[in-house]
Amino acid sequence: MRNSENRKQQIRRRQKKRRREGFCRNCANRTVRIGSVLCQKCLDYGIHRRQRLANSGLCAICGQSSRLENRATCEPCLIQRKFRNLRRHGLSETELRAAKRTASQHDGLCQCCGEHCGDMCMDHDHNTLRFRGILGHRCNKVLGLVKDDILVLEKMIRYLRKLGGRP
Repeated sequence: MRNSENRKQQIRRRQKKRRREGFCRNCANRTVRIGSVLCQKCLDYGIHRRQRLANSGLCAICGQSSRLENRATCEPCLIQRKFRNLRRHGLSETELRAAKRTASQHDGLCQCCGEHCGDMCMDHDHNTLRFRGILGHRCNKVLGLVKDDILVLEKMIRYLRKLGGRP
């Protein structure tokens, strides 16, 4: 464990030194302006590529599919990003397979409220690292705000019933 920490520190020190000396983070070219991490060529390519793709109506990531309305990416790239986020959160391969299976059969409705409520989110339990379903952004946000506490949700329901909220 100690060796891996020392190795990471060595890599960080080397990267800082290269930045101080003016090397580009992408191509290792030495023509980087002070205060930047990319050379002008890499900077121009990245900015202009995204602008070109956005203006043409193509996905900014793959450049092949037409992008979603009010987004820079297409549906497959957006779904892939959500799966990468699940993997980054620590879900196992079996849980990821279950998530992909659910996503392939998904009808576009939130599995919590049954409505279209914004962008779809891959819901998972942060404690057990289990995939639970595909929720709309609104329902996923509510679960996150109450920290998946059933008692809090029941108290909220009682509160709304007491004040004559929707059944």
